[in-house]
Amino acid sequence: MPTYTTHHTRHQTPYQPPAGVKVQYSRLPAFFINLFKDCKFDLKKVNIVACVTDTTGNMSKFGRLLEGMGVSHIFCADHVLQLTAKKAYLDSWFNAGTNEVTLNDAEMLALDEVDDLDTMKKARRLVEHFSKSNQQVAKLIQQQKNMDTYNGKKAVGVVIDVVTRWWSTYSMCECLIHLQPALAAMALDNLLPASNLLNETDWMTIREVHKLLKPFKDAQELLEGDKYVTLSLLPIAIKAIRAALIKIVCAEGEGAAQNRVRNLAKRLLFDFRERWKPDNASQYLVGDVITKEHGIRQVGLHPMAAFASALDPRTKFLLAYSKEDRIKMWVGLQNKAMDHCSRVCCWMCTSGGGQEHHQGQRCIRITITSCQNCQ
Repeated sequence: MPTYTTHHTRHQTPYQPPAGVKVQYSRLPAFFINLFKDCKFDLKKVNIVACVTDTTGNMSKFGRLLEGMGVSHIFCADHVLQLTAKKAYLDSWFNAGTNEVTLNDAEMLALDEVDDLDTMKKARRLVEHFSKSNQQVAKLIQQQKNMDTYNGKKAVGVVIDVVTRWWSTYSMCECLIHLQPALAAMALDNLLPASNLLNETDWMTIREVHKLLKPFKDAQELLEGDKYVTLSLLPIAIKAIRAALIKIVCAEGEGAAQNRVRNLAKRLLFDFRERWKPDNASQYLVGDVITKEHGIRQVGLHPMAAFASALDPRTKFLLAYSKEDRIKMWVGLQNKAMDHCSRVCCWMCTSGGGQEHHQGQRCIRITITSCQNCQ
């Protein structure tokens, strides 16, 4: 089945489509609906099965318009995962107590942070020391070339952590772990300001955060693939992230770094459950009407993800779902197929030729409720 991608950008206040037609950003949903109609897509029939968008408010409105026309709307899972993973950007979450895990990011920002426990802030300050000076980057690269530790490895610079950039916190931690020997050598030679040095607890925290965020990074990278079907892989990715978070939350150990990252994992797990449903809840949402409790976004896996998993040879055993969910999914998939075949039949009847238009293809002899023209 072919897919079509519509790209749009936001320029200050007005929206400027490639065709040169100015549309206010708040009016994008209606604009896209009209765009589809202008392309002579019949949204009530067979041309479009589902539409994936980002998670902004206007795209939620666009999704509701689509669903009202019989097209499933799916929010970008990569972005929804990022909304949980980006909480590692705030040091406040590392220090959050049990009664604070339900606060939002703005409320956590208002809390006082303990100066000697702001590892991520210190890590970003160390990265900025190099990113703002080509001379410092040159010293870092030269230090790597002078050390046996990096033999056969390409000398690299630092990775900047930006809250809006997907898995950038993970990438920053990964890069710092790689550069730790070189940074330690530069510190011994007094080539780094004392204010930019990381202590042993900081380094252990960075390693633990790297482990914590890796399932998110792996899932987001997997779902970005453009050479294979991705929706069918989403249930497995969600199950893997859930299991990884629970493992870290339940892990033993009372070190300062472990406690801090465990606090962060608790918050991530709380937020993850709000977006993807509780651990023991049914992961299959029956029907096309999905729950939208977390702000404007859907909660849990869209039914289309279940159907895609059932039809994909890589995931057809549906290991990401319970036995009860699998039974309901196959019933739902059968009903969906019957409904789609009915719509195809009705479309062929009403597209200009009546019964003569699809002579010999009369409902393909499957058990469905035919339209009046087919009977």
